[in-house]
Amino acid sequence: MARPNASGFIEKGTSEFWWANGALFSAGFSIFALLNCVQPIMPLFSLEFGLSPSQASLSLSVATQALAVTMLLAGALSEVFGRKPVMAFSILSASLLLIASAFAPN
Repeated sequence: MARPNASGFIEKGTSEFWWANGALFSAGFSIFALLNCVQPIMPLFSLEFGLSPSQASLSLSVATQALAVTMLLAGALSEVFGRKPVMAFSILSASLLLIASAFAPN
């Protein structure tokens, strides 16, 4: 468990600081990996659904635009609820939605 200093922050250079940095990197990496996981299957979208390459790329473009808009909302929510709860909710909900999509019948 992280031991904050008297000001309530984790001090730079401590092991807690490096663990927190690693956790933030892992969370960001996993979210962008989720976002870009459709990129290798775009050619299959074109073949299966008879789409042009530009239409198939909308699967990634729309998701990226949605991320940009929700980042604005998340920034406002983090001012109200704090950054940690908003980040935890975001990562948990993204993970649950990914698991649910694996069980979707179509």
